[in-house]
Amino acid sequence: MIQEAIQDRHIPGAVLSVVHNGIEVCHRAYGNQVVFPKEEQMETNTRFDIASLTKVTAMLPVTLLLVDEGRLQLDTCVRDVFPTFPHERVTVRHLLNHTSGWAPITL
Repeated sequence: MIQEAIQDRHIPGAVLSVVHNGIEVCHRAYGNQVVFPKEEQMETNTRFDIASLTKVTAMLPVTLLLVDEGRLQLDTCVRDVFPTFPHERVTVRHLLNHTSGWAPITL
């Protein structure tokens, strides 16, 4: 499936890790981590910027559920929800749109 997605140019590459009963049974790299300006092969220790992925798969659905329930508004300042948040004027909408002014964090 991964090879097919690479061949069809849906993704440049991927890292797969399968854990069963707490034991890693498979850890493989496929394809490339970079394709421009030159190809760089994917490695099992490649770091990924996961901000956009977590936004779509976790934060967006939870946030929209809270908005739908009337428990949160998109223009709520994050500091109103998390008082120790370091930035005064950043809203939930800013975080979801990646417009908070923060630099990307790569894990």
